[in-house]
Amino acid sequence: MKLKVALGQIRPVTGDIDGNVKQIIKAIEKSKSDGSDVLIFPELSITGYCCGALFENNGFIGENLNSLFDICEYVSNDLVIIVGYADFGYDESCLGLLNAVSVIQNGEIKSTYYKEFLANDGHHEDKKYFISGKDINNHGSYVAKVKKRGEDKFYNIGTLICQDIWEVNNQDLLAKATHNADLLAVCNHSYFTYEKKKERLKLVQDIAENWDVPIAYVNPVGVGDIVKNVMIYDGGSFIVDKEGQLYADSFCDDFEPSYKQVYMNGCHAVVKELRDDKYSLIFRALNFTLREFYKLSGIKKAQVHISGGLDSAVVACLAAYAMGPENCVFISNPTEFNGDETRGFAQHISDQLGVDLIWNPTGKIYERVVKEHKKSFGEEPTPTGKASIQAVSRTVQGLAASHTFGSGIIACGNHTEIVLGWASFHDIGSIGVLSLIGDLTKVEVFEFAEWINKKNEEEIIPASLYNGDSMPAAELPDSSEDPFDYFVVSGICAELIRNKANKYELIEDFSNKELSEEFFPIDWTNGKSIYDKLNVKQFTEILEECICRSRKSVFKAAQSAPVPIISKISRGFSSRETLINKYKK
Repeated sequence: MKLKVALGQIRPVTGDIDGNVKQIIKAIEKSKSDGSDVLIFPELSITGYCCGALFENNGFIGENLNSLFDICEYVSNDLVIIVGYADFGYDESCLGLLNAVSVIQNGEIKSTYYKEFLANDGHHEDKKYFISGKDINNHGSYVAKVKKRGEDKFYNIGTLICQDIWEVNNQDLLAKATHNADLLAVCNHSYFTYEKKKERLKLVQDIAENWDVPIAYVNPVGVGDIVKNVMIYDGGSFIVDKEGQLYADSFCDDFEPSYKQVYMNGCHAVVKELRDDKYSLIFRALNFTLREFYKLSGIKKAQVHISGGLDSAVVACLAAYAMGPENCVFISNPTEFNGDETRGFAQHISDQLGVDLIWNPTGKIYERVVKEHKKSFGEEPTPTGKASIQAVSRTVQGLAASHTFGSGIIACGNHTEIVLGWASFHDIGSIGVLSLIGDLTKVEVFEFAEWINKKNEEEIIPASLYNGDSMPAAELPDSSEDPFDYFVVSGICAELIRNKANKYELIEDFSNKELSEEFFPIDWTNGKSIYDKLNVKQFTEILEECICRSRKSVFKAAQSAPVPIISKISRGFSSRETLINKYKK
């Protein structure tokens, strides 16, 4: 059967029911004029996904339901739409919500499907707010019978929601949703990770081929948050036929709201391969997140404190690309501990990006606080105390500057530093609107910096910051150089958080030389692998130190800026860590 299917890849905003409905109605009107048969929207299109306590607000849920009926009035007999929202639900054990999608035609709801498999890993909290719709769906809500545009013929549309297709034991559900279906619509609110794009496509292609049904996969764009983590929704909607071949590739304008009509008439469109490499995806995702988060927060300028080190250099590049040089405030806060080389690096980076660097020295403030400390307590601060004074002095200056310029600070700490607690409490490296590279390990920051230079075909970031010529250093009174081999500890930190690996698993993988090559690449500064550098005893000692540091740093990380997630699990609420944890392994 020939169908014209439109994909409503909209940008739902948390709690903005009116704005989300306007996007939906705009797409409906366009579908009418384009002669579409079916228009499909994402999961929870009306409410947004990361609503938290709003899902416990009956007034909010009621308003979203009223809006659903308002939307129905715009749907004619010639058009079918499928839209996601939250519905009141009840089971015998508890009150709860149902995650719903309804098939609508001629102003009427033809059928409603309720999500059965509730995502509850990582940052997902479906089971906190929703109950499974399995018992209700068993009364017959898997496939809707709708009328073909301009004809007396009918066709069948099956519906599923996001996590339903990711469950490995969902054969019964797939059988029900695809039974006699001419099309399976999968409504999603699937968050971005740099490795997920190909996984999604492969999963949907396999289902289409195995169950002999074309599938429309619709996903939104936008950002959502759970305070300490920011989720990125990257779009990438597509359609595959019964053989798993693409009719519509992932949109070329991922990370932007889009509308796309696809003709499903047996003629395959020419499809480009998915060539996006890791850092191209991360670059686009973080740029989009910065722009979108600042826009939604009402912040017009990005403020970056450039030390002359690698992390702030990468963040400065992202800020300049995302916000434009004219909307960036670059500040450097040097003291006597900052050498001429790093000051030169800071100026070079700013000049390359076309942003004036403002010098706001911290030295006199630091000296005065040290003097007052000695006067009050009878002795000078310890080296660590002095480092804290210097680091937090930069924060005080940065906060004052943010009020002067109306700008929002971007924290520059990376994943490895956050996990190890390698930052002073309330340092400028950890506070701000976003911790933009907080889910990139230090080695990934090395690789990302090199990628940025190659992308621009010039040395925006001094190569010596990532090729081993200059050693990473906080340049504080208690730290002339960072006391870590980042080609070892960044991989350990990634395994501990992203893969939730335990001590014995990692020791075994090291002993068998089976550690992830992505997390533990060859150290390009000396050409050695981790197995060349360390024996089992040495690796175990470093591993135990990382575990100890990661436990101690939870309190510090919990009070730092929110981290955009680019991997499957990030440091933050996503990983469900606790302050009190006496487990030693």
